[in-house]
Amino acid sequence: MTSIFSLRIHPGRPSQGCPEGLSEAGHTYGVRDLYRMKFRSELSQEEYLREISQDAGLPLSGDVMGGA
Repeated sequence: MTSIFSLRIHPGRPSQGCPEGLSEAGHTYGVRDLYRMKFRSELSQEEYLREISQDAGLPLSGDVMGGA
């Protein structure tokens, strides 16, 4: 059996298949999601979705509009 620790640093939704697959293979695992821990990176979830064009109706942030 192997112990695996995964650190997520991505604003997209997490894949649900990986942890279940690890358990089914008999491994133990730990997952930490920095976004759920309120880690502030360069992109918020809303900014990320806007940038990948999944929701073009989201408002532009102040830095894009020329503000602070």
